Amino acid sequence: SDIYNTPVYGLFTNLSGQTITNSTGGKVAFGTTTASGGVSLAYNSTNQTFTLPAGKTYRIDFNVGWLHFNNGAFLRLALYNDTTNTKISAVAHCEAVNSGAFAGTLGFSHLVTVGATPLVISVRTTTGNTTNATLGDTEVGPTISIQSID
Repeated sequence: SDIYNTPVYGLFTNLSGQTITNSTGGKVAFGTTTASGGVSLAYNSTNQTFTLPAGKTYRIDFNVGWLHFNNGAFLRLALYNDTTNTKISAVAHCEAVNSGAFAGTLGFSHLVTVGATPLVISVRTTTGNTTNATLGDTEVGPTISIQSID
């Protein structure tokens, strides 16, 4: 099939909980594929990366879902180009208030155009002062939606 005319979409989440121990560079895991279609979005669970097929523009939406600070006060997450190790999106900011509850933007939306070479991406922590935070649980966790828009 023609990749340029075939839509690509996927919705991924993590409902098993993930401990984040690194405020800079810790990758978010997405263990469950909720929906997908079109050309396959390859998710590498070992490296916690997605490979976006070449020749398309994608809308990527990320939502933290639920975060509990066991130790620390804030954490920021963003979308990264894994090949160049470069942040390519706005930052989601989560901050502990009132005994561990969180406040902040809690997500981001981003558009990325992929040229002739597939793009490998991940969601990572960018900054923060937490050394032990739990991201997600069995009912609500981080979610990423990836869909081609052209």
